[in-house]
Amino acid sequence: MAARRTPTVDSRFEIRPGTQVIAGNDQVGRVQRLILRPDGEVEGIIISGWLVLGHDVYVPIEAVESADPNAVHLSLSLAELSRLPPLDGHAVPAGDDDTSGSSMARAAFLRSAASGQAEASAGGWPLRAGQRVAATDGDVGDLDVVLVDPRTDRATGFVVRKGKLIVRDVIVPIDWVQSVERDRISLSVPRSRLDSLPEYRPDDEITRDVLDALWYRSELGPADLQYVDVRTRDGIVELSGHTHTERTRKKIEQVARGVRGVIDVRNYLDTYEALEAAVREAQRAARQARDSP
Repeated sequence: MAARRTPTVDSRFEIRPGTQVIAGNDQVGRVQRLILRPDGEVEGIIISGWLVLGHDVYVPIEAVESADPNAVHLSLSLAELSRLPPLDGHAVPAGDDDTSGSSMARAAFLRSAASGQAEASAGGWPLRAGQRVAATDGDVGDLDVVLVDPRTDRATGFVVRKGKLIVRDVIVPIDWVQSVERDRISLSVPRSRLDSLPEYRPDDEITRDVLDALWYRSELGPADLQYVDVRTRDGIVELSGHTHTERTRKKIEQVARGVRGVIDVRNYLDTYEALEAAVREAQRAARQARDSP
């Protein structure tokens, strides 16, 4: 139905159940649930589109062009979406109705907390936005966002919002889910394991804060930073471009690591200092080659 997209190296789908779905320039509904195969691969999304389409509709993941916690954008137009057959509230695409023990242990249905419809009776886990998440020794927070790698169409984890007064979002691996009830997701690990998980922040926020820290809250000058590029993917900051010395190269990395939400820093910066040394070495080697018999 839709050509498989070729995501950029920076892309990640961040899908919040209940978020709006956009086809072309039209808002067509909201994410009712994500359908995951037993191996963790996302088959597609079910859109609750009663106000626009008049019915719910299933869309393969290949038709999802981009996704963030605020919106899911499709490569289909409203007209193409309207021609898709209505989806029975209890039906799932072929191959997702296996209710064996192994499938029940991995398959998942992610539903909007606001949908208000009866949960599908087919095999799977009804995960809803705002659903409580509990470790083996007590509650830890609420489900908020599902993370999907668009290159493999696999769910890599979901974001749990911890705390009430001091909120901290963490990324929980999908493999940690042990069982799911209507209002509760049970993990196979104690609460202490979540303390070591990376904090979740949107990549664009991290990039913005790294640039702000470099330009306005560090001892580095414009000459050290004007050819430095910063990009973030899955909380990992990549530094590329050029700076003057090895000292400033290390300082830039140090500042980036101090920004909240940064999981790791990959420093690909070159230095003019190293470039000049390489030029001198090349000239020396050329002289030796010229003077040798």
